[in-house]
Amino acid sequence: MNIDDLLPKLLEATRRKKIIWQAFTGQILVSNIGERKFQVSQGFDDDSGETFYRFDIYIGGGDVPDEGRFIDTMFADRFKGAFSDLEELFSEARRNALGLDQVISDIDDELGKLLM
Repeated sequence: MNIDDLLPKLLEATRRKKIIWQAFTGQILVSNIGERKFQVSQGFDDDSGETFYRFDIYIGGGDVPDEGRFIDTMFADRFKGAFSDLEELFSEARRNALGLDQVISDIDDELGKLLM
């Protein structure tokens, strides 16, 4: 088993709101299961002009994943790795961390009231 095998399960758990994500800094989102901490991040390579995604796993430490012991990482850009899987996980984790579903629902409710 490797990180590739975990991504579909993490994505499903995120969609079902079984995992809570937090926005850490910039484009880094963090979560944990017990002492196992993980983060997914989005970046931009100025040289190639390409977006990339990274997923890291840590154990222990404080509230911040990289305070723990580094276990493994996965890196993907458009040309290699599980780009679409990490892109989708990042997008769902971001929605989760920022509470976007609730924000959109609230806006929809308010618009409904305005248009009555």
